[in-house]
Amino acid sequence: MGLPPSGLVDLQPFHLKEVMDLESHILQYSSNEFDTHTKKEILRRFINWAQEGKCISKGWENEHGNLIAYFFLVLDSSLIRTFFHPRELETEECAYLAQIAVHTDHQGSGVGSYLMELVESEVKNQGK
Repeated sequence: MGLPPSGLVDLQPFHLKEVMDLESHILQYSSNEFDTHTKKEILRRFINWAQEGKCISKGWENEHGNLIAYFFLVLDSSLIRTFFHPRELETEECAYLAQIAVHTDHQGSGVGSYLMELVESEVKNQGK
C-alpha cells in the first residue's frame, strides 16, 4: 500500500490549530491531562524550537492541504533533560521523540511508518 497523496511539511506557527485539532481528535494522553491553553502553549513551543533548530517538527498533509499526521523530535540536550533524566546516556547523544500522531482515518495507510523511518533517519543524521 502506498502513502496517502500529498506530502511532508515543516510545521509552522500557522499549523498550530491543525496540530491541536489532530491531537484532540486522536485523544492523546495530554488531551485529557492539560487544559486547552496549556496544550496550545506546549505545542507552540515545539514548533518554535524547530524554528530555532532545537527540535524537528514535521507534518504530513493530504491532497486537500489538511494535516493528517505529525511528529516532534527534540534534539537539544537541555530540552531533553526537561522531559526525562537519562541515567546511562549523556543527553548530547540522545534525541527524544516527544510526540507522533496520525489521524484515525489515516492509520494503517503507511504514513506513521514513513514518519518513524524519517525520525530514525534524522536521529542518525544528527549523530545521535
